[in-house]
Amino acid sequence: MRLPQQEYFTLGELAERWSTTERRLLELILNSELWAVALVSGIASTSWRDESGNYGESTVPKKFEVRTWFDQDLLFSLFKDEAGEISWCVDDGREYTFSEPVRITKGDLLVTRAELARFEQTHSLPSTKSVDLVQVEDSELKRTQRALAALVLGLADKYPAYRSGEKPNATQLARLATEHLRDAASDRTPHGFSETIVRQAISAALKACPEITE
Repeated sequence: MRLPQQEYFTLGELAERWSTTERRLLELILNSELWAVALVSGIASTSWRDESGNYGESTVPKKFEVRTWFDQDLLFSLFKDEAGEISWCVDDGREYTFSEPVRITKGDLLVTRAELARFEQTHSLPSTKSVDLVQVEDSELKRTQRALAALVLGLADKYPAYRSGEKPNATQLARLATEHLRDAASDRTPHGFSETIVRQAISAALKACPEITE
């Protein structure tokens, strides 16, 4: 019998595969060097406007593949206490707010096959442990990183204020990206959209696309 390819890998499986510890993997996840997801379910609310400008909202029980790298507070809690909570997530382009915070533990973290392949390719692990790298090129993460890297390179090329020397200035670009999100009274950005998180996303995108950044 030939089973389908494994799509998700636990930290325990990766620690054994890479001869390291789960603690080390949590550090990599905290620093956005390794991207982990968590499969959770809960009752969540979302709202939207259609093409005609009509407003809609719904509250539904739903399963999510939470992209933990969007929530730096969660990653810090996972690294520090091996557990944390989320109150919102993004799915299919919509932001969902949970009716009650959802707890995520170290054991809930998973690494997708595409992310495993990207990480192993980046760090040049032996080919005996490689995964089908063709799928990495088509992965949502890689496409998003390419688009973000191209965007910041274009801005830095056109506007000198957004570059440092010949390279994009991630700090200035993150500030530009979050300016319109700030609350006028508190000067805060919505949860998950801080300058730090955006800056880290920009840096990770540039690092992941050496073919256009070097």
